[in-house]
Amino acid sequence: MNLDLWEDAKIDKFVESLLVRGYSNYNIPEEIPKKIVSSLQKSKSIKDAAKDFYSIPEIKNENSSFWKGRKKYSSGKARYHEEMKFIGNLNDKKVLEIGCGSGNLAYLISKKYKIKKYIATDLSPPGKEIDNVEFLKQGNKTEIPVEDSSVDSILIMDMLHHVNKNQQRYLIKNAKNKLNENGKIVFFEYTFSEEKEPLYRSYFTEKFNELSKKQKFGCMEIIDYIGNILVNKSETPMPNSYRTMEEWEDFFKKLELKINNSEYIGFPKRLFHQGPYGIINLSL
Repeated sequence: MNLDLWEDAKIDKFVESLLVRGYSNYNIPEEIPKKIVSSLQKSKSIKDAAKDFYSIPEIKNENSSFWKGRKKYSSGKARYHEEMKFIGNLNDKKVLEIGCGSGNLAYLISKKYKIKKYIATDLSPPGKEIDNVEFLKQGNKTEIPVEDSSVDSILIMDMLHHVNKNQQRYLIKNAKNKLNENGKIVFFEYTFSEEKEPLYRSYFTEKFNELSKKQKFGCMEIIDYIGNILVNKSETPMPNSYRTMEEWEDFFKKLELKINNSEYIGFPKRLFHQGPYGIINLSL
């Protein structure tokens, strides 16, 4: 993460207000996100940022309201329920999820739909067993260990910004090859639109729109860093290869994918670490 982002007062203010709202959903007092922002503003290096974060009393205490709230959020799978709203009917489909992470989405989909088969790939797939779900390990960030022309639906959910832009291109080219003739790709991503009105209109949408494009990407980088690196202690790659929705649409068109629908979602209400999202439905 670029620590210089904290020198921008507009970014600081927006990130703090976003964390206050996100944490309030899980009964976390607003002084905690304010302490988090304050500690990161003072950090002189990435190493210091992690140290400063875990020196906050409410973060250091594993039984604090912060960690209780985080546990409540995780157990409720709020993020995955949000994604489920936009995926569509997967009954009788052979589904491929690329970058499945913890496997929570695979679990929810396998319970809701009568899928033919669900294949979930990741660099570090979860060590769990779910009926009718097969977890496969990717050899690298762009490899997809599935036969060509073998799946009906591909889910790429909130993960493509975790690979660099060159890898994004190779990954999507490989994904295309896995689809059958009438297959679809559902692309759900951490992004914003410079042209579309959001599905979720709110105070945060309006304030976010007041920021420059560079400031918006800066806010996203900070929120991503706090959620993945600080809170989750994840080793998730953070190349910050964000794009606007319009840039994603152009990216997919250049790869000869048809855009069936594109919608800017905005800021979902129940997420712990808030972020603007968009969804694009694609086909060959």
